[in-house]
Amino acid sequence: MEKGVHINAQERAILLDVKRDDKVAKGKIRLKAVDESGQPVEGALVGHLACWNDPHPKWQQEKGLRIHSMGDTAKRTGKRGAVLLRHEDVFQRGLPKDFPTELVVIHKERKIGAMGAVVPAAAGRSAVLTLQPLTRVHGKLTSTSLAKLGRKLYSTSAGIHVGSLWLFSCGSGYRRYDMLVPPGKYLLGVDGNDTFHAWKKLTIKPGQRSIRTDLDLPADRLARLYGKRAPELKGIQAWNKFGPVTLEELRGKVVLLDFWGYWCGPCVYSIPNLMELHDKYHDKGLEIIGIHDNSVKSMRQLSAKCREVKKELWGGRDIPFRVAIDGATKTHIPGFPKRYVLGGPMVASYGITSYPTSLLIDQSGKLLKKVWPGADLTEEIEPLLDRP
Repeated sequence: MEKGVHINAQERAILLDVKRDDKVAKGKIRLKAVDESGQPVEGALVGHLACWNDPHPKWQQEKGLRIHSMGDTAKRTGKRGAVLLRHEDVFQRGLPKDFPTELVVIHKERKIGAMGAVVPAAAGRSAVLTLQPLTRVHGKLTSTSLAKLGRKLYSTSAGIHVGSLWLFSCGSGYRRYDMLVPPGKYLLGVDGNDTFHAWKKLTIKPGQRSIRTDLDLPADRLARLYGKRAPELKGIQAWNKFGPVTLEELRGKVVLLDFWGYWCGPCVYSIPNLMELHDKYHDKGLEIIGIHDNSVKSMRQLSAKCREVKKELWGGRDIPFRVAIDGATKTHIPGFPKRYVLGGPMVASYGITSYPTSLLIDQSGKLLKKVWPGADLTEEIEPLLDRP
């Protein structure tokens, strides 16, 4: 594979060894799953993220393994262990052409699996993956610093990564995580409601039965800001055509701040929902402000980066609300490990460590809560707008 600007060393190490295959149609990838004896594995699930869900009953989510795919459902290997993947089954629309994408293959009943990564250049080729026995990765989670603030840890999420690639996850309503993962070198990242991430390097050796890592999650900056005056919009290096504004000037309005990036799939997929919220509630007192990270330096550059997603995901529509680009000055997040600098002044003042992050601010300028920008926010927003 040619070296791509979006691939780091860790991701490159797990790129699948794809071979040119004249039997594979252009735009498709053929995978064959075999076990350690070289025998084909029938019925293995293939996708880009394996979720071992552990939900609270109130969440109304299915417990157990779910394989996420870019398509409607995860694919299964056939009798000969093979599966043919379309471009849309693997690669997300609107992202850079050389962007690596995760692949996980899991046989749930046999508890064997494999993982890897591919880039669009792999289309028209084939690869063989050897499925190995899975290792149990688990642990209990606490947050003593959150408890000191009088807040409870009630929702946690653990993710297992290679570089920026997210391969395995476990969302839990019981302050724990429990996953089955194939051998490899990983980074375990765990966070919860109102906490920063805690990170741990993992090396899973073939044949290893289990790894337990209990973690104490540090309260994040947002946990210390809820109920207080929201930090002012400062250090912005560029605004879109709707021009600059301050939170002080927006007093009396409900404000939704959406921290996002063009490179973030969930971010760009959430923009149409924010457009609908703007159309429905702007005249009733809702002000949406998108805060883009400082990976771009100008609105012209941002527009160029979003050209494809605008066409494919946004219906050709420009963003109808204010968008600001965070300042270029690298700024440390108070309370976050000093070796990490994630962005500019706005990211630091709000303590943003994951994208997207959307925040509601009431008419008095008080920071209320975090919300998901792709969700139906009617029940969150309308009561605020109805306040006298």
